[in-house]
Amino acid sequence: MIDPERFRHDRSAYERPTFPYRCGRAALWGKPCARGPNIDGTCGGTTECAPFFKDDRYECRRPRTAGGPCAEGPLPDGTCSQQQPPCVPRPTLRAYRGRLTLLSVALTVALIAAFLGLPPDGAGTLTSVNPGPLSGAHANFTKDRGCVACHEAHDQGVRGWLKAAFSADDLDQQCVTCHVFGGPANLAHNATFPGRADLAETTCIMCHTEHKGEDADISMMSAAQCNSCHKLKAPRFASGHPDFGPRFPYQERTAIHFDHTRHFNIHFEDPRYVDRAPQGCVSCHEVETAEREVRPAGFEKTCAACHAKAIPRKELVVLNLPEFTENLIDREDVLEACGPTLEALDSLRDRIAAMAAGEAVEEEELEDYESVSWDSPTAIGAYLLGIDGDDPEAYQQPMQELVLAMATSGAGPLAQVIAERSDPAAPNALLAGLSPETAKQAACAWAANLEYEAPAEAEFGGWYGDGTEIRYRPGGHADPVVKAWLEFAIAAAAGAEDEEDRSRAEAMRNQLLSVSDGPGGCIKCHAVSAPSPTDGQNAAADVMLNIEWTRPGATDRFYTRFAHKPHITLLGPGAGCRACHKLDETADYGKSFKTWDASAFVSNFKAIGIATCTACHAKGQVREDCQLCHLYHLEPAFKKGML
Repeated sequence: MIDPERFRHDRSAYERPTFPYRCGRAALWGKPCARGPNIDGTCGGTTECAPFFKDDRYECRRPRTAGGPCAEGPLPDGTCSQQQPPCVPRPTLRAYRGRLTLLSVALTVALIAAFLGLPPDGAGTLTSVNPGPLSGAHANFTKDRGCVACHEAHDQGVRGWLKAAFSADDLDQQCVTCHVFGGPANLAHNATFPGRADLAETTCIMCHTEHKGEDADISMMSAAQCNSCHKLKAPRFASGHPDFGPRFPYQERTAIHFDHTRHFNIHFEDPRYVDRAPQGCVSCHEVETAEREVRPAGFEKTCAACHAKAIPRKELVVLNLPEFTENLIDREDVLEACGPTLEALDSLRDRIAAMAAGEAVEEEELEDYESVSWDSPTAIGAYLLGIDGDDPEAYQQPMQELVLAMATSGAGPLAQVIAERSDPAAPNALLAGLSPETAKQAACAWAANLEYEAPAEAEFGGWYGDGTEIRYRPGGHADPVVKAWLEFAIAAAAGAEDEEDRSRAEAMRNQLLSVSDGPGGCIKCHAVSAPSPTDGQNAAADVMLNIEWTRPGATDRFYTRFAHKPHITLLGPGAGCRACHKLDETADYGKSFKTWDASAFVSNFKAIGIATCTACHAKGQVREDCQLCHLYHLEPAFKKGML
């Protein structure tokens, strides 16, 4: 081991690491004198010490490293008795390096000054001021300003070049005069990553170098450049790249509940539907426009052949005549609003005929009241009127008041009730197409404690009265009235004001969103999701659910890309799709749509692993560089001012 005391001042030879000269004796024999050289390079002295006068005599002060006090001691006049001839100090290696550095700087300055004075010869010779032609894109946008578009010091003469030579090069400031990004230009991937405050700032020239010629692709990066920053090194895609994850690329629940396994293995094998079965993937998916995603075609092309006829059978009952324990409607009011009923007219004719024949006519006796309906109010009616649908004593007065009002004014009173529970514009969508006369005639029959007999059935969809109900038959897929009622029910549940109101709103919402009983059967296919995980169907009434009427676009993946089109072109449509997308027949896909929790999703397909891609993308085969799938910049764009 090295003795730590070796370099103590009283044991070590004379050393001056930053001094420009060293003792000549040290250079020749490795034995420097104690005094050492002077700053100007002259010898520091010819004696071994400088005696010190103490009390009445001189004392020797030769250092311990030189042997300590000598036996002879100082002379009587106080001079050292140990004399030695002077040496010639020599420059140190540090001094030589300093001189060479100064000489290099001077030579560089001289060369810059010389080249700045050279006139351009137009021959394209590479010089200090002409490092080579720009790439085509940059040459086009900088031709008016020339080199100064990027290099501020270019037209500032020798002084500017000297300043640039001894200052940091900030080309990034010139780059962002044209380029703009979705985040800070000087941070990795133009973004701030949580938990990675250790990331150093980046510069454009770390990856992009110019003056390589007109056809140069200065945006192309090698795997080594990417690996210089990333902790996980992947020298090649086929060796070192991490796998894609256990659910890739099926992390999110689809907007439409379409079970590929059941359709292909059960429904399309049924002899009744075999002639409607698609001929592979391309029958339903639009491969002609395929890029990052391959969208399915619309309902009419993919689903209507099997499901279009079932939609009109899922009718919506908005209002009905419930069971009453007593009649609170005055007959005179009904007669004034609606006129006599057919039964009343027939009875009147019989009485007139009897009187004409001279027969005695007895006064009519009022029969005991017995409600024509034994039903409870619909969930919609109970919510609109704020009533308990299970208590006839509580609901019969507000319900009979609404019936009499509709018998007088048609659909207006119902629209008013809806507007009070939502907003003034709501009835325009919820009651679109409802004839005032239909509402009036049905209410008149109910006010007279009779079932309404419609003159004709709504064969092509729309509103109609049937017995004790006012119903709506969907005209087909994407019926606007049905959609409006579903959205109304969701909004009502989310905006409930108290517990009772919340309970009625939740009952209405759950009934309309029922897969089996809901209007139009919309929810059998369209996914319903809550903004946060819920307990199955028992979501809180104040949760604003979302019905996925339209298929969302591809999820934003800022730094990755994938194009289906070249793969379909290479592998061919149809069977080529199955090379990557393989059905998982053991997955319980349907279970994912029985809950409003979109995160509890199980795909119809097996996850795609990296082995599927490396079958083609490997060394000596198809491209496997990082930039094939990964993007570096976040939302790169150009500034409007550059145009």
